[in-house]
Amino acid sequence: MLSAARSRLTISVQRARCSSTSLAGASLSTSAPSLSGHNKWSKIRHKKAANDSARSHSYGILSREIIASIRSHPTRSTSTADNVRLNYLLKKAREMDIPNSKVEATLKKAVGGGSGSGDKTATYEVVVHLGGESQPVSLVLECNTDGSNRTHSKVKESIHKHGARLSSTMHLFTRRGTVRVLLPSGSDKTFEDVWEAAVELGAEEVLPWAEDVDEEDEGQEPRIGAEVHCEPSQVQDLAKSLSVDPHGLIVVEAEAKLVPSGAPLRVRDQDDPVEEPGEAAGFVMAADIEKLDRLVEALEDGAECQRVW
Repeated sequence: MLSAARSRLTISVQRARCSSTSLAGASLSTSAPSLSGHNKWSKIRHKKAANDSARSHSYGILSREIIASIRSHPTRSTSTADNVRLNYLLKKAREMDIPNSKVEATLKKAVGGGSGSGDKTATYEVVVHLGGESQPVSLVLECNTDGSNRTHSKVKESIHKHGARLSSTMHLFTRRGTVRVLLPSGSDKTFEDVWEAAVELGAEEVLPWAEDVDEEDEGQEPRIGAEVHCEPSQVQDLAKSLSVDPHGLIVVEAEAKLVPSGAPLRVRDQDDPVEEPGEAAGFVMAADIEKLDRLVEALEDGAECQRVW
């Protein structure tokens, strides 16, 4: 299914005395004395559950995506006809045999039903110091909260435990509409067909993209897809248009994401030859990616963070 594979990592980092730059792909970015990061972790890190415990953990991740898909929709629509991203996620919930009662509770929470439902979003700006050869990484957190101090305390506890601190980072990001689509099984369409359709509908950029394959499905060919970039205000209309005839694509993501506005910083393995960063701002060591993952898991599981950019 969808995972946080390192191949899709995009982190943007800022080094002191470094001129403003930007990032993309499997790279990272920097700007004046601060850093910026990207959402390598915005997708579902779901694996098919082998037992009830694993399924519960997987649904915790999926439920965050369901909530985010509704709250990022202009009208907070829970209609699968209007909210094509939600439609995809609910199908995944059925494939996972998630009880309807759990799904209904998640939908209610997403639209703010009832007290303590986490109807507000609190934003935190964070710098992570990885140490060693890795550059610091900047993040922006978007967390659900009921307005109490509990979320703030949990965020501070998590970031301090993982060598991070609150610091201004939002100025290093910009909003970009992102729609990810897959060709249906058996489709005779090509990437070129998707590119042409998206451009005609107003897309600014269309890139090749393929879904991740579950570990137990290794050997299976991933389906062909595309990542479509557009104005943030166009996301829902573009996604809906691509999902219906004559295109009939499967919309996997549809969201206005925060992306770095600076230059890329690449991931480097310890045994890679030492090289100049060139157009990149520098490097984050591959071994330190696990540290970032642990921080993000702590923020998502313990501090109600829906998005870590």
